[in-house]
Amino acid sequence: DLPLTETEFDAYVHRIGRTGRAGKSGRATSLFVPGDEPKVGNGAVWQPLAQILNENGQEFPRWFEECKPRGALDPRAPGVRA
Repeated sequence: DLPLTETEFDAYVHRIGRTGRAGKSGRATSLFVPGDEPKVGNGAVWQPLAQILNENGQEFPRWFEECKPRGALDPRAPGVRA
């Protein structure tokens, strides 16, 4: 259920944020499909997803690092503001 485009990403973040509300914790699970082909992979949302993980102190799984699209900025890199 991950969005295929960066423009849909904010709505996705809002939706999964509702899994833990009213002071309760929650868990959201999504599948990331590597690739940049339109309507196939989630490569277009790699960078905003990496930014959210970084802002929340989450570790990047090795497989996620390995599917970073060319040209995407890693928010953990020195001097990068994604």
